[in-house]
Amino acid sequence: MDSLLDEDQVALVASVRIELLSGAGSADVARLKRVLPALPCWLPTDATWTTVETWALSAAARGQHFGVGDLLIGAVAADR
Repeated sequence: MDSLLDEDQVALVASVRIELLSGAGSADVARLKRVLPALPCWLPTDATWTTVETWALSAAARGQHFGVGDLLIGAVAADR
């Protein structure tokens, strides 16, 4: 992980950032708020939501179901 950070190969999808902050204990929130801004934060676009919808419908047609959060993370990463 250290080498990936050093090479600027780490980014956070905005929803993951929120999950980290909301799931952290009160003792860790201040530290996370201090270090997380060092990472690029990827946001969904209108195209991202179209991808999420396409994937969700395609999966459902095959009897598969995925959480919106997981689809969102994957779609934002695919956009990049």
